[in-house]
Amino acid sequence: MLCKYGCGQEGIFQTRSGDWCCSKYPSQCPIIKKKNSEKRKQQINEQKEKGTYINNFHNKNKKPWNKGLTKETDNRVARGSELLKEKYKKGILISSWIGRHHSEESKRKCGKGGGYKPGSGRGKQGWYKGYWCDSSWELAYVIYNLEHNIKFKRNNEGFEYEFENKKFKYYPDFILEDGTYVEIKGYLDKKNMAKINSFQNKLIIIDKNSIKEYLNYVIEKYGKNFIELYNINT
Repeated sequence: MLCKYGCGQEGIFQTRSGDWCCSKYPSQCPIIKKKNSEKRKQQINEQKEKGTYINNFHNKNKKPWNKGLTKETDNRVARGSELLKEKYKKGILISSWIGRHHSEESKRKCGKGGGYKPGSGRGKQGWYKGYWCDSSWELAYVIYNLEHNIKFKRNNEGFEYEFENKKFKYYPDFILEDGTYVEIKGYLDKKNMAKINSFQNKLIIIDKNSIKEYLNYVIEKYGKNFIELYNINT
C-alpha cells in the first residue's frame, strides 16, 4: 500500500485516522513537508508585507492566558469553573478517581520530592503494541490498561465545537468499552475548556494529579525511561 500523501513511497505507518503513510508522522512525508514549508514561507511573506510579522520562535515570554487569575478575579475563569461543576454534577464528566484511593506506597511516592516529575516527558510520541501515543502520559495510560485488562481503544471520532466564532473538531484521546471517553490533559487553556464544555457524552479527564497512579505503576515496573518502550510490537 502506497503512502496516502502522494510521495510514491510505501505506506508503513498507520495514522490515527486509519490512513497509511511513509513516515511515523504525516508531517515527515516529503510531500507534506514541502507543502507545509511553502505555505509557511507564503504566510511569512504576506505578514511581512503587511508589517504584522512577529518571530515568536522560542518566545520564553509567552504566558498562559489564565496565569495568576482565579475565579474570584476573572469572570472567564469563574464561568469555566461553574460549567465544569455542572457537568460533573450531571454525570457528563466523571472523575477518574471515583471509588479509588491511593495505597500507602503510592501516597509515599506522590509526596516524595525530586526525581521524576509528571508531565516532564510530554511530547514524546510513538507506537506501543499497536496503540499510538501522543505523550509519555498516554503511553503510561496505555501500558496500565493493557496490563490490567482494561478494554479501551484509541478514539478516531471527531465532535464539532465552537471557539471564538469558529468551528473545530474535538477528538478525545481514548474510549472505554462502556462508551465513556477519556481525555488526558495536564493543562486546560481557553480552547480546551471550550472543547470539554461543549462535549455531551460521558468524559473522564485525567489531569496532572490523577495521572500519577499510571505513571507510578509504569515507572516502578519499567523505570523512569519507560518511553524507550515505544515501537514494541507496533
